[in-house]
Amino acid sequence: MQVRITKGANLTRKQRDTILEDPRTINLTGELSTRQTIEERKNRIARRRLGTTAAKRKNIVHLMTSITFLILIVSITIRVMSAPANAEETIEEWIQEIEQQEEVIQEDITKLIEKVQDQQEKVILKENWTSEMHTPSTHKTDEEIVAEAIKFLHKFEWVRYEAYWDYKQWSICYWTKSYEWETATKETCDHRIKERVQTELLRINRIADNLDWNKKVALISFFYNTWYKYNVLNYAARWDDKSVVYLISLYQNAWWKKLQGLVNRRAAEIKFYNKK
Repeated sequence: MQVRITKGANLTRKQRDTILEDPRTINLTGELSTRQTIEERKNRIARRRLGTTAAKRKNIVHLMTSITFLILIVSITIRVMSAPANAEETIEEWIQEIEQQEEVIQEDITKLIEKVQDQQEKVILKENWTSEMHTPSTHKTDEEIVAEAIKFLHKFEWVRYEAYWDYKQWSICYWTKSYEWETATKETCDHRIKERVQTELLRINRIADNLDWNKKVALISFFYNTWYKYNVLNYAARWDDKSVVYLISLYQNAWWKKLQGLVNRRAAEIKFYNKK
């Protein structure tokens, strides 16, 4: 059964909406109920939001791709500045190929990054090989540094084969810790000073392995006499020679008294540290 509703029908709003929402009802006047109007508006808003979200997502993807590509160009430029001429030309050709494309996708950027990384690894391997082939004559191995440090220490540390009291501890040989009435031989003293020097060199290499051999020898002598100082080694690792020299020059006292022997030793260590 179909119900015909005209504009002049004497119905309440609620009754008219109930009739219009019934699928069996034919609305000849073209009117929509309040609830239908709200639902239609909600559907339009949802469709509009869906389209806007998709557009925003697409724009964000394009923006992130552009930013990634820009960062890539900057990083490549920095690497190119330190790369050989042939590597620079090769990387520039790769960049031009990417720029000529109408649309740049993430896969293109990934491939370009992989190419640049491979090229950079080849450059690093070549530079390392070149540096090894042209090692300066002043380079010394750890064994040679230990020998040089012992030779330097012999100028300031005298050997004692019987324990003696040294300010705050019993010492023997070349100022190595001992106990009262201990005795030693020349072989024992040589072994002790070598073992102590190797320990100091190991500490230096852990933090400042890139130092020149003369700087390591000077620091070994300084640590041998004053015990290990992390702040001094930290400045040395950062090539802050002024701070290193200043800190070394402060240790000239023993029991709050300046000793000329320590003054001379600090001066010799600083001179050897700054040796070219």
